[in-house]
Amino acid sequence: MNTRTTLRGLTIGLALLALPTAALAADGFARSSGTLRAGAGSDYPAVMRVSAGTGLDVIGCISRYTWCDVAVDGERGWFPGRRIGFLRDGRRVYLSDGGAALGLTILSFGMADYWGNHYSGRPWYNERRWWRGHGPMPPHLIRNPREVGGPCGLQMHNHIAD
Repeated sequence: MNTRTTLRGLTIGLALLALPTAALAADGFARSSGTLRAGAGSDYPAVMRVSAGTGLDVIGCISRYTWCDVAVDGERGWFPGRRIGFLRDGRRVYLSDGGAALGLTILSFGMADYWGNHYSGRPWYNERRWWRGHGPMPPHLIRNPREVGGPCGLQMHNHIAD
């Protein structure tokens, strides 16, 4: 093998490593309607509503495949793994059938980087400390504690049920 061939191989390899994550995503679909969230859990802000049958680019999932980082309709967020399906060899395959067999990447959720990359213009972006579970609750999320409602009188204006 000559130097020119080696350099060409290295250049192609480095170019493949530089591809955006979405280009390496798995093509999935929403098995049922649900909410795309700003984090790996139902207590994070809603990004958008996803209808059953909508195509999803699955970037990866947290361990046990309970939540997956997806791209859909120009948005990025976390969707419940139980609501994601794939078509493989003409049949429907679900994460509950074994996410590892689908070759999905296992991710961790780092709020600072993720929110900085995807949500800096959102109204709840500046309340990151509260959404991480640290710090005081934003005043516009508190309602009269005598009202019947969520825990400690919590009202999330951006809440959409999963």
